[in-house]
Amino acid sequence: MKKRRTILVLAVLIAGIAPLVYGVEHTPIPVGSSSKATPSVEKLVGTISSVNAQSLTLSSMDGKSSTIALDSATSAWKMGKTLPVNDLKAGEKVKVRHMTKDGKDVAKSIEVL
Repeated sequence: MKKRRTILVLAVLIAGIAPLVYGVEHTPIPVGSSSKATPSVEKLVGTISSVNAQSLTLSSMDGKSSTIALDSATSAWKMGKTLPVNDLKAGEKVKVRHMTKDGKDVAKSIEVL
């Protein structure tokens, strides 16, 4: 028991000293500072109600409607093959991966289910 405690104390000391020995710098972030978090990618499944070059509107199974912006980086595919975003049609069931960019939801990828 005493031997395990000694090994644990040595491991903690080594872990605390290692950054100093190997020249790793630690820059503390002040409390309350605003650091930009990495935007998270969210998923939305629904049926396309309408689609145009700038956005698509989905109706989800619970009856909610969501409008997702499209941009030049938006990719689409169906059955493992890529397709042009302008080939999407109203009535198709899709899974959209999107993230918030400049205050609006922007599609990253659209998969026709």
